Amino acid sequence: MNQVIPICLYLLLRSAPPYRSLPLRSPVIGVIGRDILLPCLFFTNFTGNFVVQWTLLHSSELIHKVFCNGGIQSEIRGGRYKGRTELSSVELNHGNMSLVLKNVTYTDKGEYVCSLDSESWRDETVVELDVTGQ
Repeated sequence: MNQVIPICLYLLLRSAPPYRSLPLRSPVIGVIGRDILLPCLFFTNFTGNFVVQWTLLHSSELIHKVFCNGGIQSEIRGGRYKGRTELSSVELNHGNMSLVLKNVTYTDKGEYVCSLDSESWRDETVVELDVTGQ
């Protein structure tokens, strides 16, 4: 019986993801008409193929999706966000998946999901955006 716990602990540690998201504890405040950075950081450097996707939490509406293999291979921007989002191709391989949302509107207020899918692992974090006037 004493052998079961160490083996389970070993398996749990071995199956832990190689990357960890750094969760945000308070909402990001955006100002109408200005640009805002929605932070999404993973504690790692990436190699190989991975996909970064930003969606709205409750509707799963696509905001921005990037396919990477050592750099951005292709990007998709969702409907009302076309021309208003940007990810740094240089920072992606260093774990910075933060999204720049340009020209914030009141309807941008909500909870955003930043998800990362690699060949062997998946994680996501939620960023709340609150919007205020000037």
